[in-house]
Amino acid sequence: MTATRCQNSKPTTDTLWIISPGRHADLNMNGIVAGVEAATVTDYRISALGDYMLRPQSIQIKKRLVGCEVHYHSSSSRWKKAISKVLPRAGQSRLNPAQLPPRTLISDLDAFQAPFKDAGLKAHFDHLYHELRPYDRLRKELAGLDLKTVSNIHGICRDMNGHDAVLKITGDVAAQLEYINTNLTQDIDVILDKAYLSKGLFEMSGFDFQKFNPDEKLRLIKFAVDGRPQAFVLGPDNKVLFNVEPIRHIYYLQILEQLLGVNPQLRESLELCRAGKARALKILFNRQVGIDYSVAPLPGIYQDVIERYKVNAKIRDKIAHAISSHQFAVMFNYLPLSDGSQGRVCSNLSLMHHLRALDTIKDADPQVYSEINSRVAINGVGKYYLLDCFRGYQE
Repeated sequence: MTATRCQNSKPTTDTLWIISPGRHADLNMNGIVAGVEAATVTDYRISALGDYMLRPQSIQIKKRLVGCEVHYHSSSSRWKKAISKVLPRAGQSRLNPAQLPPRTLISDLDAFQAPFKDAGLKAHFDHLYHELRPYDRLRKELAGLDLKTVSNIHGICRDMNGHDAVLKITGDVAAQLEYINTNLTQDIDVILDKAYLSKGLFEMSGFDFQKFNPDEKLRLIKFAVDGRPQAFVLGPDNKVLFNVEPIRHIYYLQILEQLLGVNPQLRESLELCRAGKARALKILFNRQVGIDYSVAPLPGIYQDVIERYKVNAKIRDKIAHAISSHQFAVMFNYLPLSDGSQGRVCSNLSLMHHLRALDTIKDADPQVYSEINSRVAINGVGKYYLLDCFRGYQE
């Protein structure tokens, strides 16, 4: 990915939001959460976007079917199975041949098709793809399959980031083959269990940004029972819609909300999705960043501070070491729909940093520490500030 550092600018005031600040309150829980009579809760409001990210409910997204995996039956025959009943166990291994590995077949026409703003141009390219389909090597190989030897055919889907995933297809082998032939190189509907995928990664293409209404909100309460934190999202009647699991997902929402206020480029990217000028793809929250600023150029905010206070080389080295730890990254991937993007995915990387890491320079250079401390937002997720940000297209 080619990337450029984000330029410093003031965030614009807009209506896109994720989660409100939390307020502490004593709440009568009777009729809300079973088995809990009263609790001191932290009370939030979440937007439809926050609800989408937290809700344990299936979502529907689009992926392109680019190929398939062909799985084969074991070649063990009836007579071998019969003989294995009377042979000693030591001799059975010779009669059980290894099962043929699955074959992965990818269409010759799997090239990414960029989104077209012009419907006529899109129709023209769709027609070209349709005319080329009979010459696709994959279709010829599928036509020559001996279905008696095949146990299953799984689809291979590709998302806008170029990542492939296996798609299980219902029905017998003949029905699976028909599905592949009918939908190959086409966008298909894929159902995911929920927006959260794994390891801090959220699928965002299932959320309709253009229908986002800032006035729509739900109540989120967080409290502890016997020292164990719990959180629930409530409907308008204060009835539980779902419990939030794991709790750290609330933390992700708070980090994202903070970034909307301090990283104008991230807000701009999300607003492009709201305006229908881009398609949201993924958001990744990642603690394993590891940017070493003793090697990489220092972030702009530190270059400004070092210049302003004439910081010496020794303190500069301390700063570089301090900001190389306690990093937290948020990456938002989206597909611009403008002609100039050439169908390339754009990534917006926001690098957060915890003030705790600057304890080593607190006494050595209190001016630098005070300057950075003034940038910290207190919002329930700790003393984080925006350390650096980048935006660029994937190659």
